[in-house]
Order: sequence, then structure tokens, then C-alpha cells
Amino acid sequence: MQGVLHQADGKHLLVQFGGACYDDSKLPLTSVLCESSTLVGGSVFMARDKEKAREYRSIYEKKHPDRVIASRRKYKEAHQQGLREYNTQYSKEWRRKYPERVKARKATAAYKEKDRLYKKQQRHSIKIETFNVYGGAICVCCGERHIEFLSIDHINGGGLAHRRTIKWKGSGFYSWLKQQGYPLGYRVLCLNCNFAIGHGGICPHSLTTS
Repeated sequence: MQGVLHQADGKHLLVQFGGACYDDSKLPLTSVLCESSTLVGGSVFMARDKEKAREYRSIYEKKHPDRVIASRRKYKEAHQQGLREYNTQYSKEWRRKYPERVKARKATAAYKEKDRLYKKQQRHSIKIETFNVYGGAICVCCGERHIEFLSIDHINGGGLAHRRTIKWKGSGFYSWLKQQGYPLGYRVLCLNCNFAIGHGGICPHSLTTS
């Protein structure tokens, strides 16, 4: 079946299917799709060609923006996993197909700044997540709460040798802990307490409190 677009009185759109005409707001929600059909705002519009389909879609979106937004939001919510996988695959294919564009884009100052901020946010997020798993963002020795001063400590010692073995250091160590399912044997300490215990075997805070 082929549809023909009509503009009626400047207010309503009519789509003709055979001998019948339908107001654009009363089109059926489902119909039999053919090769030239286009899904617009939940309705199936069967245009004579792609130009007609684009014309109708553009007019419909301008006339019913709320419907379009709601429809797109509903679709995204229902197909989150599929859309995520599609976007990931599409990005990989695009980068593989246009390596020179990717290289040129990464060389721009804007991209470098955006990448720097993104990585900073990622490091902060994984750090907060790790602290929350191991009791919260607070030093178990002195009660320090400033994120910038906190770190993860190996309860039984040997942290330096362990990090050298797994070859993960800095913020990467938090990612390693997450990959391992956050194993036991770790705690949150501030840098001062961590340093004191690592070099003297005991933190001065514990002597003061005792």
C-alpha cells in the first residue's frame, strides 16, 4: 500500500491510503509495513518516496514535539542494552574505518582537555566506590574524612611488594580491587596513618588514644 501526503487547511496533515484519508493524529498505531514505509511518532506512514517520508516526519516532529520526545524516551528505556551494544560496536567500526580522523581529533586541545576531565572523574568515582566497600570514606585510625588524604591500606602489610607483583599502582589499584570483587584484607587509612604504620609498624594516633 502506498500513502500520499496532503496538506489540509494549513493545520492538519492528511495521509491518503487508497481511497481513504487519515488525519495525522488519527493514524493507526500499527499497520503492515512495506519497503517504502516509515515509522513516524508511533504511526506508520507509507510514502511514495523517501523525500515525502522526510517531509512528513519533519512536519510531525514540529507539530507534536512532546509526543516525539516521549516516544523516543520510551524506546530508549525499553532498549537500553541493545542501544548500548549498538553504539559501542558503531564507535569501534567508525574508529577502525577512519583512523586518521580519530588521530586528528585526539590531537586537538579541546579533546585533550575533555579526556583529562573524563579520566579525572573516572579516578574519583572508582576511588569513592572502593572506599564505600571498605567501610566508607573515613580513616579507621584517626577519622580523617577528606578524600584527598585517604588511601587503601593492606591490613597485613606488604602493600608495595603486592602492587609490584600485580603491576597495578596509583588509581589503577582501585580498578584492580574492583576486578577482583573487592577481596578482604584491605581498609581505608589516611596517608599519614598509612605512612606511619608502613615505616614504624604503628600509628602515633593509636598510642595517643590508648
